[in-house]
Amino acid sequence: MTESAPTGLAELLAGLEDIVAPPPVDWLPRTPAAIATSCLFMILLGLSLSWLVRRYRANRYRREALRELDAIERGLADEDPEAPASIAVVLRRTALH
Repeated sequence: MTESAPTGLAELLAGLEDIVAPPPVDWLPRTPAAIATSCLFMILLGLSLSWLVRRYRANRYRREALRELDAIERGLADEDPEAPASIAVVLRRTALH
C-alpha cells in the first residue's frame, strides 16, 4: 500500500510536468485612461516636433550668416582686400532679417 519513491533518473524525469507560461501581454491599452493618456502623448509629441521644425526654419538666416562669416574669415587669412567690407554687408543683412 505504500508507494515507494522513484529511485531512477528515468522515473524522476517521467514525473516532471511542463511549466505553464502566462499569456503574452497585450500591447494595446485596455482602459479609457490609458487611451486618453496615449492620445495626449501623441498630440504633445506632434506639437513639439512642429515647434522644433518651425524654430529650425526660423533660424536659417543665422546659419547662413555664420557660414558667410566663416568664408570671410578665410578671406581675411588670405588677405582679401574686400573681406572687411563684406563683413559689414553680412551683418546689416542679418540685422534686417
